[in-house]
Parts: sequence; structure tokens; C-alpha cells
Amino acid sequence: GLDPERFEGYASLGALHWLTDRNDEAISALRRAIDLGPKEAHPHLTLAQVRADAGQLDAARAELEAARQLIAAIEDDDLRNSTLAFAWHVEAYVWLAQGDDARALEAAQETVELEDANPYSASLALSNIGILHARARRYVEAIDYFECARQMNPFLPQVGGALGRLLLVTHRYQRAAEVLGEATQNVLRDNGSTRHAYATALAKLNRREEARTQYRQALG
Repeated sequence: GLDPERFEGYASLGALHWLTDRNDEAISALRRAIDLGPKEAHPHLTLAQVRADAGQLDAARAELEAARQLIAAIEDDDLRNSTLAFAWHVEAYVWLAQGDDARALEAAQETVELEDANPYSASLALSNIGILHARARRYVEAIDYFECARQMNPFLPQVGGALGRLLLVTHRYQRAAEVLGEATQNVLRDNGSTRHAYATALAKLNRREEARTQYRQALG
């Protein structure tokens, strides 16, 4: 069970609920984490992402601003820079939700600049930059950024699927099959779409029996 006096458990629970699309439960847990850790920025940053997903952009920005104020008060340079890198990533996330790609790109680049302080957030930022290039149909650039993000962190959610689809679009079927095959093993939930793309890559390589197996699993 959770220690009722510590914020960390509720912050982690909130993040888990968010990642599994249980936003109401995420908000409840994160609010409890904020109550228990009023000087901690991370629960505010996670809550900002939950709010952005729900289309509550003003509330998301309020949480982001609250987090930035707390970050400014952190005395340890390494911790402050690490948390600031994550805050820039969250800002990019909010701009993406709003559809402002230019500002999202600027925020993501700020995170990459702080790679040494927070490699994990930098890998997320590289993924976001890949998304922005893909939106603009700059597929070669998008692939490069997704590959960099994946090299830094092979277990990033959604990156393998996005990269694999771009590789399919650019007819790089062997690499697409490699990436998508791994992606089907690294997702929290198999919604079928990544597995379907994997099956398509296998079919393009004339690996028909394997492709049929993956198509059946995708349909299931």
C-alpha cells in the first residue's frame, strides 16, 4: 500500500494512471501528491500533461507555471537543471496539444540543450521533434530524430511504432520490420495498429506466413 504521508507513491500512481488513460484517477492521485509535496515540481508537470490530453490547456499552463516557480527555488544545480529539462519537455507537450508546432519545436530544442542534465527528457524531446517533422512530411528528418530518440531509450512508448510506419512509407521494409517487431514487445497495451504495420512490413519482405500470423493477432 501507499504511505499516506509521502508524495512519491501518489506521484507514481498518477503517472501510471495517465499512461493507461485513466485520467480521472490520475488527476486525483496527482492532486494528493501535490498536497503532500507542496515544494515538488514533478507532480505539477505530470498533471500538466494530463490536463493537456484532456484539452484543458489553461489548466495545463497553470500547472506548468506552478512547476517553474518551484524549479526556480531548487538550490542544487544538477537537480534544478534536470527538472528544468523535464519542464521544457512538458511545455512542448502542451504546445503540441494546442497545435502550435513552432513553439513546440522551440521548447523541445530547449530540452535537447539540457541533455547532459536529463537524458531521458532529451530522448522524449527528440521524439517530439520527430513528430513535428513527420507532420510537415519531412520524413527523412523525422526518421533521423526518431532513430536518435530510440537509440537513447529503446523503450520509449510509441516511438517504435511511429518510426516503423515512416520506414514503411519510405520503403525501407527490412528496417521497418526490425523496428516494428521490437515495438510490439515494448508497448504497455497492444492496440493492434503497430502489429498490423509489422505484418505489412513482413508481407513486403515476402515473409508471408509470419505476416499472416501478425495480421491475425492484430485483428484479434
